[in-house]
Amino acid sequence: MFFSSFVTLALAALPALAAPAINARQGQYQVYSDGTKGTVEGQASDFSADFHTSAFLSRGGCSSTASIQWCTTAQLSADPTKNLETSDYAPYVTGGIGTNQRAILASERYINATSVVTHKLRFHISTAYTAVPVGSDNAVTLVALRNFDPSVGLKQLDIKAQTFTGSETSGTGIYVNVVHQDGSDDFPSLFPLANAVGKTIEVTYELAPKGLTVGTDGVFTARVSAKFVTTGQQLFSVEVTKTALPDGPIAEKTAHKLIFGANRKASAGQQDLKIWFGDYTVDPPAPFHPDRV
Repeated sequence: MFFSSFVTLALAALPALAAPAINARQGQYQVYSDGTKGTVEGQASDFSADFHTSAFLSRGGCSSTASIQWCTTAQLSADPTKNLETSDYAPYVTGGIGTNQRAILASERYINATSVVTHKLRFHISTAYTAVPVGSDNAVTLVALRNFDPSVGLKQLDIKAQTFTGSETSGTGIYVNVVHQDGSDDFPSLFPLANAVGKTIEVTYELAPKGLTVGTDGVFTARVSAKFVTTGQQLFSVEVTKTALPDGPIAEKTAHKLIFGANRKASAGQQDLKIWFGDYTVDPPAPFHPDRV
């Protein structure tokens, strides 16, 4: 559904910019899981993140075409009987045991009280990935905001790939899915998947706790935007107003995490999915939490 409480700038082409130099890869190659062991969890070598994967996941091993310096590789099998989850990443990622394929990193938990939080990361989908099975159940989640307490703020604020066949929205694309506490969702953007694969995309999440806003106009409490790294062309910018979310997307004393990689319900007709992602940052930096909940 599309609501006036959202402002969407979709397919907004910007003047081409000079391509940035691609820095040498950082970090030693490390396989977190080869995808044959069920769900494997641990602390990733980068970003103070945790890894959670039932599929292939490695530090490094990224395509030379991906403009990602600190890079992670994920690969989900086309076979719907392989790479299936055997445990959750509670409370941030739950459900899908025996049905979902996942290969994700989860940022440090972030508790914010005084300022807007800005998360940034990059991802790059292989050109071999050209189709997503039809329907919301078969969508691939690429980036997700998750609150420790799902009863506060937004229930979900995700970037997904999906094939739509409706009268208002049709085609296969990347979009932002906003899920409210009552379970209703909005997806006010759709960028064609065919125009996004094989290119490095930088995603920015700007999240304002209650009483604060994103930007200078005092209207928005959250913004998710994405652009191509090499050209600066914008894929989308989705903003949530104070009217739609008066308490903000994150609570003052409730932890949240950004989840990134690939998560999908395994289904017949799906393709092998390889994705590279990384260069994650958060500002202000996450405070130290030795229990890493």
